[in-house]
Amino acid sequence: MVLSKSLRVLKKSLPLSVVLESKLLSEALLFQSSSIISLLPNEVDVLCKSYQEVTKAHGCLGVLCINQEDVVLKYLVLVTGCFAVGKVGDVEVYRLTQTSFIGLTAESRADVVSEVAKLLSSGFFYFSVPGQSHHFSLYSNTQMSCDKVDIIDFTWNRSLLAYLKDFGVSIEDWCTKLICGSVDFKTVYVGAQQAKAVLVSRLSCERAGTRYNVKGIDDEGNVANFVETEQLVYLEDAVTSYVQIRGTLPVFWKQNAMPGGGVTLTRGFECSHLAFERHFGRIVLLYGEQFLVNLLGKKASDKLLSDAYKDHLQDSEFKDHLKLIHFDYHQNVSSSSKSEKLESILYKQTGKFISEHNFFHKKRGIVISKQTGTIRTNCMDCLDRTNAVQTFHSSKVLQDQLQALDIDKKFFPRFQEVFKTCWKNNGDNLSWIYAGSGAQHKSSKLKDKSRSVQRAFQSKFNDSSKQEAINKLLFSHAFEGELGRQTRALLSPTDAYSPSTYRKTLIERFSEYTDLAPVRITMGTWNINGGKHVRSIAFKHASLINWLLDPYKDILQAKENPSDIFAIGFEEMVDLKASAIVHTSSTNRREWGAELERELSSNTQYVLLTAEQMVGICLYIFVRPHLVPIIRDVSVCTVKTGLGNRAGNKGGVAVRFLLHSTSLCFVCAHLAAHQSHVAERNSDYQDIVRKIVFPMGNTLASHDYVFWCGDLNYRIDLPLEDCKARIANKEWDALMSCDQLNQEKKKPNKIFEGFSEGVLNFAPTYKYDQFSDDYDTSEKNRIPAWTDRILWKRRPQGDYSLFPTHKMECYFQDFGLHPSDVMQLNVTDLKQRQPFWHPGKLMFYGRAELKTSDHRPVVAVFDIEVLKIHNEILKSTKRQVVRELGPADQTILVQSQKEEEKVDVNLLLRKVMEHGAIVLMREKDSVHEITFHDGKAAISALQLNGEEIDGVKISVKLRTPLDAPSPSPRQKIVKSMVVNLSSLVTEPLEAEAPKELGDTDLIQEDEEPISDQDLVGGLEELEVSDVEESDEDYRDEPEELDQLDLADSEPDYYDAEESPSDLTDEPRAQNGYFHPKTEHKEFESSNSSTSSYPSDRLSLSPAKPSSENNKILPQPVPQELHPQSVPQKALSIPQLSQAQSLSIEKPSLPPRPSVPRKSYTGEPRPKPLPPPRPSLPDVCLLAKEGPQRPPPPKRSQPPRKPPPPSRPPLPKSTSISSSPVPAPRHFNVQK
Repeated sequence: MVLSKSLRVLKKSLPLSVVLESKLLSEALLFQSSSIISLLPNEVDVLCKSYQEVTKAHGCLGVLCINQEDVVLKYLVLVTGCFAVGKVGDVEVYRLTQTSFIGLTAESRADVVSEVAKLLSSGFFYFSVPGQSHHFSLYSNTQMSCDKVDIIDFTWNRSLLAYLKDFGVSIEDWCTKLICGSVDFKTVYVGAQQAKAVLVSRLSCERAGTRYNVKGIDDEGNVANFVETEQLVYLEDAVTSYVQIRGTLPVFWKQNAMPGGGVTLTRGFECSHLAFERHFGRIVLLYGEQFLVNLLGKKASDKLLSDAYKDHLQDSEFKDHLKLIHFDYHQNVSSSSKSEKLESILYKQTGKFISEHNFFHKKRGIVISKQTGTIRTNCMDCLDRTNAVQTFHSSKVLQDQLQALDIDKKFFPRFQEVFKTCWKNNGDNLSWIYAGSGAQHKSSKLKDKSRSVQRAFQSKFNDSSKQEAINKLLFSHAFEGELGRQTRALLSPTDAYSPSTYRKTLIERFSEYTDLAPVRITMGTWNINGGKHVRSIAFKHASLINWLLDPYKDILQAKENPSDIFAIGFEEMVDLKASAIVHTSSTNRREWGAELERELSSNTQYVLLTAEQMVGICLYIFVRPHLVPIIRDVSVCTVKTGLGNRAGNKGGVAVRFLLHSTSLCFVCAHLAAHQSHVAERNSDYQDIVRKIVFPMGNTLASHDYVFWCGDLNYRIDLPLEDCKARIANKEWDALMSCDQLNQEKKKPNKIFEGFSEGVLNFAPTYKYDQFSDDYDTSEKNRIPAWTDRILWKRRPQGDYSLFPTHKMECYFQDFGLHPSDVMQLNVTDLKQRQPFWHPGKLMFYGRAELKTSDHRPVVAVFDIEVLKIHNEILKSTKRQVVRELGPADQTILVQSQKEEEKVDVNLLLRKVMEHGAIVLMREKDSVHEITFHDGKAAISALQLNGEEIDGVKISVKLRTPLDAPSPSPRQKIVKSMVVNLSSLVTEPLEAEAPKELGDTDLIQEDEEPISDQDLVGGLEELEVSDVEESDEDYRDEPEELDQLDLADSEPDYYDAEESPSDLTDEPRAQNGYFHPKTEHKEFESSNSSTSSYPSDRLSLSPAKPSSENNKILPQPVPQELHPQSVPQKALSIPQLSQAQSLSIEKPSLPPRPSVPRKSYTGEPRPKPLPPPRPSLPDVCLLAKEGPQRPPPPKRSQPPRKPPPPSRPPLPKSTSISSSPVPAPRHFNVQK
């Protein structure tokens, strides 16, 4: 079947607007002024005359939003090329081959979306056109479709669909869902009957990416390259289905991108186990019992991963549902005896499991059997070896599937041959997606070597751009920029797809649902001169405790108040020889790490969060176990600055993560040596700052706290003897004045700008004779210096003055700025604007007397505060924000309470416009439908309900009530999964449910819908600033919006389905983060419940309540009444009288009287001028609904009916050949 182009796109440049028409629907969609409006048939007829056709399309994928230089670019993404893959019943599947991007903003650029277009046109994306019988589902396996379970979302364009959902657009009617993977249909003749052999692989979009960019598991329990493969056989009214899954090994690990690169575990066992449990908790819930087939070999890297897998499984709460076998594929299987070895060794162990757990079988609508368990197969990348083993298992199950369908055995070889081809294509396709080449089938050594080279080339030159395109497609602009970072830190994953205004408002009100919790951090640095002395006899009477615990144990009562986090940096972990630079051994890293964990845990237990090594620079992060559940988004970055930025003998290592809602970054650096190389050291520092980039664009500047340690190599500019004399007399101030780092910080070269450091009241730490207290006595006779330093800084946060005083006193009564140099921070101004802000309190700064190196180690202790989320209060705040922002469609319905009475249109407009700018007004069956520029105006207009206009009492209500959606089967299943797994983790798993569900989705089952009266009553209790937050508060554009171009303005809206409706404040629950046995007293909150999705950074100021007014002021909007505003054009529609015309006006939002508020950037805005008195604009007209066209034909009823004579028929659709030609890789951007 050839899929016709049923969509038509029309465009007009002034003002920029796009109309999307469908042959299957009578209505059309108008994209204009960052809004989407559903047009009635007669309105479509009129608009088409003033628009130019741009393109036709098979389907719509949604709207792609991309941040570009503080501007959000929007593109309507359309399917313009595809060909049929196969058909089951009346469900036809197509492969996407070409897309078109239509710019919805004036700044649209083709180069911004070129990589996304290339990705979508790669030939590995599929969509289906469903029929009425629903024989087959492309988007979930047959058993889950039959059970109506939709807990795993394989939809790759879900972020594109979110924008349309915000405006109430029906996704089922207008959009097409995509999956990524492999789909193969074959027809097999069984005598006079036709059977369908189908193989579908669905690649998960939860942790998607390329081979060396995405490995292992994430904090939510999603693994890289997770694929569900389903083998189906259809015969008449019966179907059999068998599902297998694959996914990378579920621990935190990474692999060197070089061929044969080594593997490193990036987190300690305790810090990985929670994610491991989440993964298998979800897998067992979805697929049942699991038989785990590990195909890794006996190489060192393979053994490291296999041992970790086995260790986690032994401690798993799900071990009774999991059975693991290790099958070394390379050792046991050769190309000549593959099937025999698999049969004799592997199938002996898996065969019983396969027969016990059956397959899915349905006949004539009756389920005969279900599959109760799956085989989960993995190798290193889950490509070649995994596909071979899955092919083998599928061939074994195929015989049972065919017997269940009563197919004669003489036809079995036909099916075996067909599925053998399908599985080979499946391996190639999945390999292309993840690794950039086809699979290695061991049939030709030359071909396999060629593909290995191709994969290496792909990972080196193309994977980074492909990964960026995948992130844009999956996340749109959800986690980009400051708003994205705040969203990730403060809100749940599904809030990322909510409207920006909704997210901004929630983030601005962070102080309402957060508390400050104290955290103690100890940081140490030591140049260990080759790292050979961890087991030295020199430690006979000294240990690492003398460095990391003892110096401050009496001052800070370290045993009673231990540190929560240890960040320990080493320099020269290995000898800096050429061989070590080229190939660095990890032996010293492992030995020092084990020794550190043993020593630190002598009094209080600590676990290794992560460790990262670059040649001689190594950074360890240890945390107390109770913090593990509230740490997430751990990532590392390394920067080389040695030998012209090519070698890692010099440079920096950085680790970042979120603790609660606060982002922490730790840096260990080794800068250029020699007394006179100050410029080189400054250059190294600037390179490290510039090149440290974590996933999702996080830089050093985007973190709340940055702690920097290392051998910075800044020296003291004094003669040798003078320097030693001052050291002997402890003249620290004189030495500090000659310290190169202190001198550089005072210069305008931005070296360590904003960083603070404690007073250097201890002797210089370099350079000593080894095992001696004497400074350098060698021929070089180096001048002593404070080369080993620890500095820190904190980014100014949101307006902490809004925190209630009783919250702040317990945290800040003893806090004050350390009398160290904080010159770049202008602390006085910050303290005036944010009286409770401080960069963190330095509790101790000193050195230790370990003599096994030519450096002395340095240690610093900090007391900081982090933001902790209260889930219940956050949910209540979300409900309040929903109430304030109003409905997504921003529309109200007005009519007379008595049918025989009519409302005067002009008086109605004058009255309604007091509440906000009107975008569209039309009349249908005596009901006036009025669309505002933002949802808050619609909420405000509800006050008109029951008022009289010229003696006629009117009724006002929202077109889309803010109802709480009834729980879907998927929500109920997730709820049960949360209950089942709650005993396995030390925090509520609500926050760690699959990413499609937010915190509010799990509580909506018992909530009542929000009535219009509730909204009006709630508004009367709000402050003026709560109700009248105009759009300028959320933009960086000029304050007077009436001077903006129509296409650039963005309305206030929200996703009603994502927001709870119960407006009552719920009591705080008990703290759910910590296990009762390990709860940390400094984090205790007797009446609070903390969230697992806390904040990266808070530069957004919460809305200040006004104490001057408590009434809702009118919001005059007619732009022509303001002489300063630029004249604006409404859409002119010819050949209609005033009573029947449609006018979609450019919204005009002049400044409204309110208390001066802080802008999004934190700067105070000037007080706006009072608005003039409102009056009725000439351009705001009505459109009565004219004669309707006949209803469109249903999708399942071809041929389609022609349009009525009153409207010229559209040009005939362009046919697409269904012949299996290669998918063209074409990019087409319409300007």
